Amino acid sequence: MEQSQFTPADQKIISTCFLFQHISAPLVKQILDDPRLLLKTYEKGEVIFDCTRFHRALGLVLSGKVESCPDAQHPTLILRHHHPGDVFGLAAMFGESPTYIARLEARTKTRVLFFPQTLLAEYMAAHFQLAENYITFLSSRVRFLTNRLTALSAGKAEAQLLNFLTTQADEHGIVTLDTPIATLARRLNLSRASLYRAFESLENKSILKKSGKSLKIINMRSLNE
Repeated sequence: MEQSQFTPADQKIISTCFLFQHISAPLVKQILDDPRLLLKTYEKGEVIFDCTRFHRALGLVLSGKVESCPDAQHPTLILRHHHPGDVFGLAAMFGESPTYIARLEARTKTRVLFFPQTLLAEYMAAHFQLAENYITFLSSRVRFLTNRLTALSAGKAEAQLLNFLTTQADEHGIVTLDTPIATLARRLNLSRASLYRAFESLENKSILKKSGKSLKIINMRSLNE
């Protein structure tokens, strides 16, 4: 595709994508020039993927915000928010299942760059570093999800709250709460009193720093290891 379609902000995001770590500039340019790449724009509320309509492609969010939930019947059970620089579609890339694991919706006007499976498979076969980057990223996601499941299964209010916040945080550990405390308490199946105590406990343990509706998870990277 024509690289002129990318803004300077796009180019910065693409350059920091995990796929291109330790990859030579000429190879990156070759991939970005490939006509199989797809740049799509979605309006607010538009469905990007759902259980039966999806691409076997890796999506890189260039701008906007993408929200994922299990399916249309559970729109309030948010799995994650994807911000610029985040990727999705890993579960659809090389699997054989005819369905996808979640419903992804644009929460604002959103632009996504798709790397189709056929393109990535071809370049991975020819350039092992690309395959290694992909495997390394998948390994980090497995560790992340394992830690989140461990926290959730612990059943404690602090663990449930921290699990939820880490799925909503951006790469800097910043979360902006856009729902009332009562709604969040219902989502986590906690009483408001338990939720307030959980916030206080995490702050006292220097895990969470709260300032109004903005929260910062301290040392976010260590929680993802």
